[in-house]
Amino acid sequence: MPLDESPAFVQLLDVEPDLAARLRDDDRTEAAEQLRMRVLDVPAGEWVVDAGVPLRPLGFMVVSGLLLQEVLLASRSAMQLLGPGDVVLPGCAGGELLDAEVRWSAAVSSRVAILDERILQACFSQWPGLGLGLVERTGAQLMRSATQAAIAQLPRVDQRLEAMFWDLADRWGHVTPSGIHLPLPLSHEVLARLVGGRRPTITLALKALADRGVVARRPDRSWLLVATRPTLPTSGLIRDAPPLPEPAPLTVPALSRPWQPDARRDLLDTTSRMHAAHAEQGSRHAANLRRYQEARDHSRRLREAVVSQRDRRALDPRAS
Repeated sequence: MPLDESPAFVQLLDVEPDLAARLRDDDRTEAAEQLRMRVLDVPAGEWVVDAGVPLRPLGFMVVSGLLLQEVLLASRSAMQLLGPGDVVLPGCAGGELLDAEVRWSAAVSSRVAILDERILQACFSQWPGLGLGLVERTGAQLMRSATQAAIAQLPRVDQRLEAMFWDLADRWGHVTPSGIHLPLPLSHEVLARLVGGRRPTITLALKALADRGVVARRPDRSWLLVATRPTLPTSGLIRDAPPLPEPAPLTVPALSRPWQPDARRDLLDTTSRMHAAHAEQGSRHAANLRRYQEARDHSRRLREAVVSQRDRRALDPRAS
């Protein structure tokens, strides 16, 4: 989508104020003026990240709305949600060996700030704390991705859905008298991709959660967590790993013949010679250390004599 003739701008610290947590108040005000980024409107639907951007930027930061990142691999897909403050780095591709495809879309009409690398470098050099704030922001984003990966490992679809709703409520939820409202218009298809399930299974699991009084769909297609706390069991969600098999007993092959007296005598003789050689080597080492110490002492005395003679010559030039 092409940019407007008079593009809109946004102050990045208005989107994510925590970026300036390490800055003084006066520096924060100046940094907010410098961190002004061009805004791009993303309509609902598929988003081609480099469309309408005049220069290849470092990435984007979500200003408003809801973006979906989907990774497709071997006819399977995994999806995560990105909201205000999240960073989109389309240039960070995955591995080259797996044929994975990344698709972006907007669940609703959204806006993103174009992260101009030149502006970021100038601001980070003047206020390094801003760079640390961005690192922390992306670190929190990675932690949420890890949590979503853990949720996808829960054995039952209804458990995955409930865990995902509570995870989303922690970020986007609003407490109301009826429960925690999630203003996210997530369809059954999107929910299926988020938790790694099939759409018919998702529909059955949502009905089971509604019957248990956990979650309900609102008329505006958003969601409401009715339960006061998660109903997930505290243990046994993931079966314990099967115990490792007992190692096979170590079998030592029997000697073809008993220990021979000649071999025993040869071994004792060899051991005695080794002890004697070790003792002789120790004696030589001790003698070498003594000679080394004597040489050091002799060298020290010579240096002292030279210094003493130089001092006498300096005091009495006639002595030379």
